[in-house]
Amino acid sequence: MSNDVVPKDCWESHCYEGFFSIDLPFGIRPEQEDDGATLTFPLPTASRSEVIAGVFPTPSNEAVSPLVIRSEIERFMTHCVGVDKASFETPADFDKEGFIVYQAVGIDVSDRWWIARLYGRRGGHSMLLVHWVGKESDLQKHVLPVFISIDPVLSE
Repeated sequence: MSNDVVPKDCWESHCYEGFFSIDLPFGIRPEQEDDGATLTFPLPTASRSEVIAGVFPTPSNEAVSPLVIRSEIERFMTHCVGVDKASFETPADFDKEGFIVYQAVGIDVSDRWWIARLYGRRGGHSMLLVHWVGKESDLQKHVLPVFISIDPVLSE
């Protein structure tokens, strides 16, 4: 472990019953946004570095499939945040039976990094979108450990 990584024993788990759980550095409390539809977790890094999570229905009530998840994360990166050249992949650190997940990584016109993951239970009708935007220097210390800790539940 490098010296600039916050030790995981200084972290705590947050569980949102029926939706997901996430590990965060000790003392972080989520803030609700968008009429309670999304949670924002401010990270102890540069100002306005935060992880945002929300559960959303699939478009047109379609069942979750690899095509639905992939097209929705592409739409999010391109149309919602304006990252034209993102890479899309299934994250190597995620393996939970019954779930489909895609990850997108890209840099916007302001040289900010965007990481987004979209989770869905195969055949379900809801998706968990978790994303972060910030500086590359924040990736190793806080962002990647948070993303690796996400455990979707998505009870239907």
